Amino acid sequence: MARGDAEESLLDTYHDERHPVASRVLVNTRAQGVLTIPDPDLLALREVFGDLLAGPAANRRLAGEVSGIDIRNGIAAAPPRSSTGLRLPDTALDCARPSLLAARPVLIGPPHLEAIARPWRDRLDTAAGNAGMLVRPDGYLAWTDPDGEQGLARALGRWLGAPLQHDANTGTERTRDHA
Repeated sequence: MARGDAEESLLDTYHDERHPVASRVLVNTRAQGVLTIPDPDLLALREVFGDLLAGPAANRRLAGEVSGIDIRNGIAAAPPRSSTGLRLPDTALDCARPSLLAARPVLIGPPHLEAIARPWRDRLDTAAGNAGMLVRPDGYLAWTDPDGEQGLARALGRWLGAPLQHDANTGTERTRDHA
């Protein structure tokens, strides 16, 4: 947005993406506050809650919720089994780190995905990897392989704006919006 590459409609996604997260944070904060009230009934609830947290799955879920690591950004076009909207997996962090530190999106995946992404090469980094993932600068996945390769071009357009177009008259490349 700051460079004028992305569509203005991208700003509209902020509320849809962040509002549910903020609502969950408020609910969690209120629940934690209630559990600290020194009331006999709440002490019993705290004891039951503590027993439930002895299980690894419940402990992991609560830790993810309190830390924010479990946040899934609502990307409407993502298939149900897709990882799109989740944080970049730790296993892929090393190859994405330079791009993320530079606040640039990065496409991780096999070489054939680079051909699809070539028209966005002026604002997209690429890194070799087994699974295809388009990583936003904030570390969230904007596209993953299960979404299909056709979805990659759509995701690139949504998050990075219009692709570069070659101008045969001048021999230059520019985005469609500035042609």
